[in-house]
Amino acid sequence: DELFHKHQELLESYIEAVKKDPWDYIGEMYTDLGLVSRGQNMTPKGIVDGMIKMVYDKENLDARLFTYQSYEQYLLEYYATQGVHPTHLRPMKFPLKTQLDPCVGTGRFLFETSLLYPEAPLVLFGVEIQLSLYRAGLVNMAIMSNHPYSIICANTLTLDVDKAGPYSSLWDLGNRWDPPDVSQYYWKATPPFKKYMEMRQKDE
Repeated sequence: DELFHKHQELLESYIEAVKKDPWDYIGEMYTDLGLVSRGQNMTPKGIVDGMIKMVYDKENLDARLFTYQSYEQYLLEYYATQGVHPTHLRPMKFPLKTQLDPCVGTGRFLFETSLLYPEAPLVLFGVEIQLSLYRAGLVNMAIMSNHPYSIICANTLTLDVDKAGPYSSLWDLGNRWDPPDVSQYYWKATPPFKKYMEMRQKDE
C-alpha cells in the first residue's frame, strides 16, 4: 500500500497515456533497458497486428455475433407472441472463440486482439514463466483488454493438456500478482526426461 501511494500519481499518468494511445510501453522499456533474457524477444506491433488479422479477419467474428444476436432476438419475440419456442429453426451455438498465448510475455498478442476486435465474442488465455513479464502482462491486460481473460504464471512445456483446457480450474488461479503454485496441473514426466527438464530450467 505504501508503494502504491508513493507512485500513485505516476501510475495514474501512465494509465491515462496508455488509454490515449494504447501499446505495450512497459515492454518497450523492458527492451530499451536491456532487461530481456536470452531467447526473449518483444514482437513488434506491425507483426503482432498482422498475425492477428491473418487469423481473425477470415473469421468475421462481428458478423457471426450479429447473426447470433438476431437469432436470439427472434426466439424471444416468437416466444412472446406464440407462447412456445419455434421448432422450425436449428439450434445455434454462441460463436465464442478462445485464444491462448503459451508464451504471453507482456500480453501483446492478447490485448492487441482485444483492441482490434472489441465486440468479438472472445475469451483470452495466457501463460508466462517469468514473473516480471507475467506481472507486466497483468498490468497491460488490466488497462487495455475489453474481454475476459486469465493469465497464469507457469511453464507451458510441462502443463498437462488434459488438465489445462479452457474449462479447467487452472484458469481460476490466474491474474494474481503473487501467483500460486500450479504444479498440480503439470504432467508427470518419467525420471530421465524429468531430470533433463530440470537441468534446462536451471540453465534458463
